[in-house]
Amino acid sequence: GVAAFVVEQVAFLLLALALYRGFKDVNRTAATLMVAFVAMAVALALAALSHRLQALSLLTDADSAQLLSPEQRQYLAHAALKAYRGGMQLARMFWGLWLLPLGWLVLRSRRLPRVLGALLALGGLGYALDVSAELLVPGYADWWISGYMTLPAALGEIGTCLWLLLFGLRAARPAASHSRAQ
Repeated sequence: GVAAFVVEQVAFLLLALALYRGFKDVNRTAATLMVAFVAMAVALALAALSHRLQALSLLTDADSAQLLSPEQRQYLAHAALKAYRGGMQLARMFWGLWLLPLGWLVLRSRRLPRVLGALLALGGLGYALDVSAELLVPGYADWWISGYMTLPAALGEIGTCLWLLLFGLRAARPAASHSRAQ
């Protein structure tokens, strides 16, 4: 439940910090942007969680039961859950945006297979387009393509996790000027 969600968000932030350490020598700005996007996603997700907790409190708290009718409590809980979904939608945008610099760093560094970098970057774009379409295009969720927009992200993220678990990050390649001088 709630504790697992909080642990997940902390783990997500720690993952971004670990990846920052692995890629900061490739491009510090892109690595910093990656962490900033994750920090925004985590902050938005945790803020959204407060609305979910509010809904739970409205439905189970004895004080709420004394002050409000069952219909009022249900209406307010529904509104809180709607706010939760809206907050999570904003967090989803940043779940996608962090993949753009990560994908670029993977492509540039070659510390992981380039196909993973391409999938991550394409997936980040897919997330951004998916969330934007959900917010701006009525009935978008019913379109066939809506179910596939984040598929590259899923493939890239799962592939990256498996690669890192099995092989870790490849060592940094020496600069061309250093290798020629020796």
